[in-house]
Amino acid sequence: MNLTEKVSYLKGLMEGLSIDENSPEGKIFAAMFDLLDDMALTVTELEGSVTEMEELVDIIDEDLGAVEEELFDDDIDDEDYYELDCPNCGELICMDTELAKEGEVECPACGEKIEFDLEDDCDCCDEDDSEE
Repeated sequence: MNLTEKVSYLKGLMEGLSIDENSPEGKIFAAMFDLLDDMALTVTELEGSVTEMEELVDIIDEDLGAVEEELFDDDIDDEDYYELDCPNCGELICMDTELAKEGEVECPACGEKIEFDLEDDCDCCDEDDSEE
């Protein structure tokens, strides 16, 4: 039974006792049951609001976790990523080793294709150096 059902049950018990609501005792009981009824409705509304807020906080927490993972991922090794400035617009372009090995990249800002050669001493070219 929820709170509103319990208050209704108590009201039914009071009616079963045949207490006159115009008597001093009856007026007190009637006022108490009105108060209990209001309190039960307020608590029920608050429970619904809290449940909704918990769901929203969980969604926000999941989204924040994804952002934190993207920004602060400790598993990312800085040596596995390369940066270069677009000669056309100056945009900083970040790329991983696989993309860097291709030797060209398209600038996400201006669309300019940029060709480049990686330095001989970079980690991603060690495989190529070992063949020589």
